[in-house]
Amino acid sequence: MTRLLRSAVACLVIVAFSACKDKSSPAADDGFSGAPIPVPSADEPLPPTPPQPAEGPGEVVVNGAKKAVPTRQRETPAPSATRPSSIAPTVARPAGPLGPEPTLVASMAEVEVRSNPSGATFILLQGGKLVQRGETPATLTVPPGAYVWVVSKVGFLTDSSAAGGLRLLGGSNASLSVSLTKTGDPAIGEKAEAAFLNGDCEEAVRLFRTLQRPAERDSRLNERWVQSRIQLAKCYTRLRDASGAVEVLRALRQDEAGRENWVVVYELGLAQCANNAFRPGQQSFAELNGQIINRVARENRAAVRALAYFGKAYCGYQDMDSRTGSPSKDFLLALADDFETFLNSAERAQTDGSMSASVKALLATTVTEGEGLRRKLPSP
Repeated sequence: MTRLLRSAVACLVIVAFSACKDKSSPAADDGFSGAPIPVPSADEPLPPTPPQPAEGPGEVVVNGAKKAVPTRQRETPAPSATRPSSIAPTVARPAGPLGPEPTLVASMAEVEVRSNPSGATFILLQGGKLVQRGETPATLTVPPGAYVWVVSKVGFLTDSSAAGGLRLLGGSNASLSVSLTKTGDPAIGEKAEAAFLNGDCEEAVRLFRTLQRPAERDSRLNERWVQSRIQLAKCYTRLRDASGAVEVLRALRQDEAGRENWVVVYELGLAQCANNAFRPGQQSFAELNGQIINRVARENRAAVRALAYFGKAYCGYQDMDSRTGSPSKDFLLALADDFETFLNSAERAQTDGSMSASVKALLATTVTEGEGLRRKLPSP
């Protein structure tokens, strides 16, 4: 009986001890589930280590305690051979300038520059800036647009174009051919006059501008030079450069001071009115019909007087044409009277058989122009 009692007590003690041990170390708190821990192979990347929160710069937490560590630049380790980096390698660009950006060929234009004789120096300008320079013959590839050319050679007159003389479109092919004239060529005057009579004022202007005035003012050559200045001014007017015409004629009149060429005064008045300088233009025609008319050859005076009347009517017509509003009735009536005065005066002058051929031709042309302007007048 006693032995059984002892065995029972011993069992109770063991059971109580086991219960206390389980209660003090619960399985839920030990952080292990009892499952085997997976071990990564050498070919698999290691899982990232979670960073420990730091309390401040240069501190880490180890087993719940803060420890100071020296602060330094972090170095990035080189990728392992068994763990290739996911960052693509950087390809270095070749050293040196990259050069201009490529331009589409379709947007460029091609122009062939030739001269006679060859071996001339040329330049192409666009907007006042140099685009190309070279020696003829040459083939150029340039951007589209409007260009000015200048071609020169020792012993020859320089050839140049007006603004926008060469217009090129993208993808187009063009040819620029220039024939140079020798310096001192006695035929320059004839070539210029021929170009003027043929209506090629651009060529005429280029040639007229190269002519030098003769040293002897009372010579036949000087008369031809004065005539070339008048034709140059007319070409400027035809090219809608009235200010250029006024400049040429005003300089010519100053050079001819004391010898008052009536043609110069007449053409100057026309150019001034075409340039909207109506008061100076009317003054020029008043001088022509006043003090200058007495210096004109007697056989031509009636015709020159008629031309002065035309100049007055022409200047009034240009004044009317430049106004934005409708002219008054009195203005139109006065203008119509001026044209009638001119036409009646011209008709009387044309009956004079002694008139010079050049003045007769000028008067006939002017009558045709005057009749056309009178028909354009609005009804008062």
